[in-house]
Amino acid sequence: MPNPLSYVLHTGTGSQTSFSFAGIDDYLSVTYIKVYLNDVLQTTGYTIDAANENVNFSPTAPASGVKVKIARETPTTSAGFTGNVVDFSNGSVLTAEDLDKGFKGLLHIVQEANDTGSGALGKTTDQLGWNAATLPVKNAGYAIDPTDLVTKAQMDAVSLYGASTIPQSWSTTGTGSQTSFTLTPAPSSTSADMFIVEVGGVIQRPTNDYSITTNAIVFTTAPGNGLGIRVRNFGVARNALDVVPSASITNAYMAANSISTSNIQDDAVTAAKLADNSVFTAAIQNDAVTQAKIADDAVGNDQMAPNSVGTTELITSAVTTPKIANNAITTAKFASGAVDTAALGLNAVALTNMKGVAFTGAGVERLLHIATTGELTAKTLSTIGFGGAVSANLDFAAGPYKCVNLGQPTSSGDAIRIADVFDGAQIANGWNVSTPYSTARRHLMFGTCTYNSSTLSGSPDINTFFLLSGSANANLSVKTGFGTWLVLYLTFNNSGALVRSGVSQLTTGGADLDLSDTSSSTTFFVAMRYS
Repeated sequence: MPNPLSYVLHTGTGSQTSFSFAGIDDYLSVTYIKVYLNDVLQTTGYTIDAANENVNFSPTAPASGVKVKIARETPTTSAGFTGNVVDFSNGSVLTAEDLDKGFKGLLHIVQEANDTGSGALGKTTDQLGWNAATLPVKNAGYAIDPTDLVTKAQMDAVSLYGASTIPQSWSTTGTGSQTSFTLTPAPSSTSADMFIVEVGGVIQRPTNDYSITTNAIVFTTAPGNGLGIRVRNFGVARNALDVVPSASITNAYMAANSISTSNIQDDAVTAAKLADNSVFTAAIQNDAVTQAKIADDAVGNDQMAPNSVGTTELITSAVTTPKIANNAITTAKFASGAVDTAALGLNAVALTNMKGVAFTGAGVERLLHIATTGELTAKTLSTIGFGGAVSANLDFAAGPYKCVNLGQPTSSGDAIRIADVFDGAQIANGWNVSTPYSTARRHLMFGTCTYNSSTLSGSPDINTFFLLSGSANANLSVKTGFGTWLVLYLTFNNSGALVRSGVSQLTTGGADLDLSDTSSSTTFFVAMRYS
C-alpha cells in the first residue's frame, strides 16, 4: 500500500511532545487537522503550530508505545464543503484562487477516502472469501454468533492458560519431611483445582492435601521418603464473563443448569426476580420463617394442623370461658382432687350424684350419703368415724345392712350392740327373746330373718321395739305371753321398688302376718309391743 497522503503516524516515547504533520499533502484550513491517540480523537491537551506544521502536546507527552495519528479531514457534506471550502454565486468573478480551492477540496476528499478506504478488504480471486492482504483486523467486536470473527482476546480467554502454550508438568520425589517443592518453570496458574497431583500414584485433594503458590506446591502432610510426586497443570479457572462480555450473554448461550449457587452474587436475587408461587416448601429451611415474617392475622384455622397447639403454646390464662364449648370438659379431664368445695356452687351436687366412699369428716353429709345412695357396706361403716352433730336419720331402706365393730355404749346417746340386748349373738332360726331379755337392756333390737317363719316370743316390756328384715315368703307370728304387737311392714323387690306396705296387729294365739310370695323380695318389719 502506498504512503498515505492525508495523515501521518508517529509512536510516542513517553517524553516526546512535538510531532510533525509535514507529510500531509497540503490542507485548506488548520481546523481540518485532527489528532488521534490509539485511534481515539483528542480535543484537548495539544496545540497546532501551522507555520512549522507541528502538533505540540502539553502538559503531558503521549505515553510510550501510543500511536499518534495526525490526519487531515476535509468537510464532505454539501453544507460543510460550500460553507468552508468554496461556494460560487451567479454573476461572480471566477478567480484562479477560487477554482484552485474548489479543486483542492475535492482532491483532498478523494485522498482521504483513498487512505481510509483503499485498504478495505477485498474478495479473494475465487470470490469465496475476504483478502486482508496479511494485515490484522483491528477493533473487531466480540464474536456472538457462530459465524462471527473471533478476536485474539477471545482466543486467549479460552486457551489453556490465557496464552498459547502447552500443559505444564513437573516430577519430583518425597523426602519424608519436606512439604514445599519448587515448580520450574513457575506454574501459569495458582488455582489448586486446576492441578492433578499424585503422590505414590494416589490422587491428592486440592486445598485439603496441597496448595499452589506462584512458584511451588505445598503439601499439608510431607510425602513419604522415596514416593514419586507428579504435578500437572491443565489450565486456569475462569469465568464465562472472561470470555464473552456480560452484555453479549443471552439465554440462547446459557446451557441448562449452567448457573450454580457460586455464580450468583450475595443479595443478587430480589423479590422482583421471583415468579409468583415459585418458592415452595422444600426451598424453605427448617425454622426459617420467623414470627416477624408472618403478617398479622395471616394464620387461620386452615393453616393449623390437627393437634398442632400444645400446652407450651398456650400462655397462662389464655383459655377463657367463652373458648370452652358446652359439654366439652369430661370427667377424664379433672385431676384427682382438682374440684374442691370452693369450686362447687351452693346445692350444686345432687344426692343421686354422690358415690359411696369412706368419708372422714363429720356431720350430716356423711349420713345423707350413706342413707340415700344405697351404698352402705360393712367397709364404709367400719371406716366411718361418727362425730359431731347429726341432723338427719340414717336410712336403712336400701338394706340389708348392719353396723359392726361398735364400741361399748357409755352414755344414753350411744348406739347399742346386739350383745347389749341379748348378752350374746343373734339366734339363727328366728328370735326368742324370753331368755336373754332383760329390762336393763335397751328397748331397741336388730335382727335378720332368713327363714319362712320369724317368731316373737318371751315377754318384753311394753313399748319395746324390734327392727327385723326377711327374705321372700316371710311371715311373722307372736307366741304365748308376748302380748299385743303393732307391726309396720315394707316389702321391696330386687329393683328397690316398694311393692307393698301396711300396718297389722298381732296378738298371742292370733293369726300370723303372712307376706309370702313367689318373687325375690325383701321385707322389713318394725314391731312394737303396746299391751
